[in-house]
Amino acid sequence: HEFDYRKSKYAELCDMGVSPELRSKGVGKVLFHAFKDWAKKQGFQKIYVFSYFNNKKAINFYKQNGFEEIGIELEQTI
Repeated sequence: HEFDYRKSKYAELCDMGVSPELRSKGVGKVLFHAFKDWAKKQGFQKIYVFSYFNNKKAINFYKQNGFEEIGIELEQTI
């Protein structure tokens, strides 16, 4: 299968986290914007992030910083 959203040069932001005592103080935003600036300078066209579906704080953070939902991941234990 070919996915339209994967036809561009993209960077993946993996496992970004902020220590609990530093959350809601702008640290995540600074880290994200530094990554975004770096990715842009490297010629990437898009950034992808993955978050556990129940991590509402992370999902809200990414949405507040311009991300949109593009898919859903499913698994099955056998």
